[in-house]
Amino acid sequence: MPDSSPIPQHLILRWKDLVNSLLEVLSASAVRLVRLGKDGDIALASAGAALAHPITRDGLEEELLHRSEDRFDGAHQFVLAITGPDGARFGALEIISHAPAGFSDLHLRLARQLRAAVEDQLALHRVSELSQNQPSENAAPAPADPGASADAPAIVHPPVQVTELRFRQLVESSMDDYFIHDESGRFIDVNEHACTSLGYTREELLELSVPDISCELVDGELDDNLETASRAGSSVKFSARHRRKDGTSFPVEVMVTAQIIGGQRYFLGMARDITEQAAAKRRLSISMPNSRSG
Repeated sequence: MPDSSPIPQHLILRWKDLVNSLLEVLSASAVRLVRLGKDGDIALASAGAALAHPITRDGLEEELLHRSEDRFDGAHQFVLAITGPDGARFGALEIISHAPAGFSDLHLRLARQLRAAVEDQLALHRVSELSQNQPSENAAPAPADPGASADAPAIVHPPVQVTELRFRQLVESSMDDYFIHDESGRFIDVNEHACTSLGYTREELLELSVPDISCELVDGELDDNLETASRAGSSVKFSARHRRKDGTSFPVEVMVTAQIIGGQRYFLGMARDITEQAAAKRRLSISMPNSRSG
């Protein structure tokens, strides 16, 4: 995402919630999400103690974990680089802990999950921007090629197909499930990971709709979620269970945004399997009382 591209307020509010949750779960001293810029760092979300120092850039390719006696009074610092959907460095997530034991493997895993959530939300925002920039059906047609035959058929790229191409370029390599569906919930496009997760071929999945894969969807819930996602600059995030073709199910975290494509409203959904995350939180909740009592 270019440095000049503004971040929607609804994303910043969501990141603030994530940062506050991470601070609480890790019992950290401070957590902050920073956007790196040529003219200085911009704190997008922070929780805990105020941090005024610049983010460490030296050696920050993916993540940096160390203990600095001078800068942080013996605290442990964990910094994770955040990459934008264009592949450029967007920012960093920094965590400071004064706990003697520092960060456990579980703590680091939860921090990486937050970093992944931010990167996915940036990708969803980029897809939304691309779809909104599609030409309207009422837009003036492009000038004709003077060298083309008058009898030659015009090459038409329907807005949905153009958006599908860009959608696939962004998310086909993702480790999350991505879907485009219409207002009735019928799938228009999916990525390969969604097919693998659910056990369907792409052709089979495109014959289905949201209720076919959602185990716990109650009457009116889909309409309520889509109405929320349809509000300008908004999206909806919720937990659900997805049903595979073989009948088994797994917990997911879903985020849905709306786009107008060719004058029609479509919805872009991202579903992340949170089986491991839920198990990690259970292990952490079990271990925390034991560690405090010790």
